[in-house]
Amino acid sequence: MHPILFEIFGFPIHSFGIMVAIGFTFGLLRMLKVCPKYKIQPDKVFDIVILSIIFGIIGSRLLYVLIKHSDYTFVTALRVWEGGLSFHGGLFLGILSIWIYSKINKICFLKILDLIAPSLCIAYTFGRIGCFLNGCCYGIATNFFWGVPMPTESGIILSEPTQIYSAIAGITIFFILRRLEYLNKKDGFIVINFLLMYGIYRFFIEFLRNHLPNDFIFGLITQGQIVSILMVLIACIILICSDKKNNNK
Repeated sequence: MHPILFEIFGFPIHSFGIMVAIGFTFGLLRMLKVCPKYKIQPDKVFDIVILSIIFGIIGSRLLYVLIKHSDYTFVTALRVWEGGLSFHGGLFLGILSIWIYSKINKICFLKILDLIAPSLCIAYTFGRIGCFLNGCCYGIATNFFWGVPMPTESGIILSEPTQIYSAIAGITIFFILRRLEYLNKKDGFIVINFLLMYGIYRFFIEFLRNHLPNDFIFGLITQGQIVSILMVLIACIILICSDKKNNNK
């Protein structure tokens, strides 16, 4: 673990914050490269990215702190750079802000989401690498040789490197979505497939992540798994309704 990469004039530079910043930067560059395909102006892309970052971080931190409320005070909850974000919370609030923006600027909401989805995978991948360096979001104990030492309340354990698994999943989904873009399907096709693949991956990775007892609903399923199931159901319903609509034409 390297939660602090280096210091500048005594000010610590956190690895998590650096990785998130790198992820958003590469995501932005990709959006600027492909935005002509979606007929969205570059200046609008900057607006969308700024909105996504601001409300995404607020939503991510808010949901994470609500879930882990016993570990935080008001002051420590504001220290976003130290790690601790819920991707689901950021996704929800980020999408809501983009929907409002699309209505105000009269831009197709689904086109914006299709543009964002692959770039979001890039940001997610770097963010999970940041989690690994920071030592958060670690996995359950393992005896396999790839186990990573992680500090816990009960001492250092060898844990599943779930952050690395997640980073691999993120970049894999990115390349799949990138290929799907060439199919030139109707608006919403890319983001629907993103919701489907992310939801499936996240549901299963939750079994390997380390959780506290209060992270479970009825002691059986985590909040993250519930949201993941909803994401998959929404994606499937939209795909089924879309197919029926096309067949009736």
